[in-house]
Amino acid sequence: MIERGINPDLTVILESQHWNLRDFVGLKDRNVNTAVDLSALPASARVLSGERYFFFTPWTEIRLFKRLSESGLLPESFPPLGSVGLSCVALALRLGSGPVITGGIDFSYTMDAYHAQGTPGDKELRMRQNRFKSLINADAAFMEGAFPVSSKLGAQVRSNPAMRNYRDLFEQEFGNNPRLLDINGPGLNLGIKTINAAEAFDILNRKIADSAAPDTADYTTGDNIAEFARKELDILEKIRHILSGEETGEESLLEELLKAADYLYAHFPESAGAGGRRPPLTDLSFLKRVRAEIEPFMELWEKL
Repeated sequence: MIERGINPDLTVILESQHWNLRDFVGLKDRNVNTAVDLSALPASARVLSGERYFFFTPWTEIRLFKRLSESGLLPESFPPLGSVGLSCVALALRLGSGPVITGGIDFSYTMDAYHAQGTPGDKELRMRQNRFKSLINADAAFMEGAFPVSSKLGAQVRSNPAMRNYRDLFEQEFGNNPRLLDINGPGLNLGIKTINAAEAFDILNRKIADSAAPDTADYTTGDNIAEFARKELDILEKIRHILSGEETGEESLLEELLKAADYLYAHFPESAGAGGRRPPLTDLSFLKRVRAEIEPFMELWEKL
């Protein structure tokens, strides 16, 4: 967008993995505001210099989230939709009460355009082009499960099961919302009203009195954040002392402490997405891995 002279009002960051940084190449210190999921890669949130607004996607069930909510420290919550496009729509709907226009949410691609122009995938394909490698991404166009489908304009495009599932989820979440309008184009039908570009520009140029905008005041203070961090540090300190043999404790006490600090092991293979399930205290391998997680988390809490 910036290459075309368009400075976005807000960019949404969801990705927790490092390849998301490719989306921000050349944008260091640009004055662009960001809405950052708590699960997003922190380095991505530091590239742009605008205001940062945090939101929360409950991607798993851990007790830390409940304590944050009870302390008034958990930011605005949004459902885990799995796609930055769907999350952007959810954010836009939450931020105001007027019409929301979508464009470029295609869930499809063509033989010669798997990625939008200017995206990292498109640039990489162009950089690698030579007399032996075409700009047509045949691997993507004919990947296993890919299939032809008609677009909103009736043209034949290609899609795949993952994209089709996102399209179906879009209609499930937003299909009955009269505020949503989609600019007609080569993508799949989203189950919402479509408009042409001229109609979209007319709507965007109107002055809409948005009296239902949400309250975005920040009710958190440095004191209650620091107090919350101190309590979390106390929990981790007690677990460390017990696991290191520095103090003895009843098995029931360790059980309760580990339940409270379930974020120490929520990412373990045997616990991920299991809503707090973990191996028994007789599993020495589990306890050793928990012990190894404590210091990094303590360092994070101490920074607060």
